Amino acid sequence: MLVDECHRALAASYRAIAADYPNAVHLGLTATPYRADGKGLGDAYDELVVVASPRQLIAEGFLVEPRVFTVPAALRPDLSRLKVARGDDWLRRLRQRHANLECGDPRGAPALS
Repeated sequence: MLVDECHRALAASYRAIAADYPNAVHLGLTATPYRADGKGLGDAYDELVVVASPRQLIAEGFLVEPRVFTVPAALRPDLSRLKVARGDDWLRRLRQRHANLECGDPRGAPALS
């Protein structure tokens, strides 16, 4: 079984398909073996073969160094007290609470709870 974008292999939908083929050889390919949730791919695959690191690919000219643009830290809203529960629509609530702010302007921002 060949899986492209195998960093997604821990998702329930991928696990269900893999479970249907327990005797198959499972080969996963991805250019980004890093998951946002920090979970490794060891639950889905026995071995991880790293052909090249992002740093190596940048050095060899296959990738470019990323440039990140963001709002300065002093202008970001304080999200430390934002309560996030499983399945919670926190993004909608955050947008509602900051609907009257100009882009990135924290002045007058309501407290998050």
